Amino acid sequence: IESALKGDEVVISLIGPRVDPRVELAAMDLYTVGTANIAAAMKKKGNKKLIVTSSIGAEHVVTEKPKGTELRDMWLWNGRKLYADMSAMEKMMPGLGLQYIILRPGFMLDQPAANNIKIAVDNTAPKGAGPIVTFVDFANFTLTQVDSDQYNSKAVSIFSDVQSEWGKNLDFDAMLKMRQSQGPMENGPAAANK
Repeated sequence: IESALKGDEVVISLIGPRVDPRVELAAMDLYTVGTANIAAAMKKKGNKKLIVTSSIGAEHVVTEKPKGTELRDMWLWNGRKLYADMSAMEKMMPGLGLQYIILRPGFMLDQPAANNIKIAVDNTAPKGAGPIVTFVDFANFTLTQVDSDQYNSKAVSIFSDVQSEWGKNLDFDAMLKMRQSQGPMENGPAAANK
């Protein structure tokens, strides 16, 4: 990581495993260890600002298994260890000695820009079935934070009023096929840091 830095740029971390939410994840430390490694490299090179990606799911880590067995019921349960690692990363951010912004997108889809994002700061995002955000809208918002101090030292949830509805605006099986064609999905500890 250190060799990739010049020392004067803002670092944006979008690390994350591709997972099959139908399968319960093993414990992981990708976010905590990966972010600590990034921060250490930044300090050595002199970089000052880190923008990290978490998830709205990290705001409310599930601790009880849902009674239902539908995917929408099991999604957060199966990913609870991933979201717990994200939550732990968020808690360690103030102690890293860097300027930081934590971005918590909702359910992201590869669709054209909708220009409909809403922002909530520090655990104030509405709970729901999963607010949808397009990758384009999320990327645009992320890039505006490079030169902005508005959300420094904050956790920023990025969502919309469009809620995920399985079988209606989400074709989950098609998304899984597309992701599977990109390579194997991780359902154990993630080892790679980029």
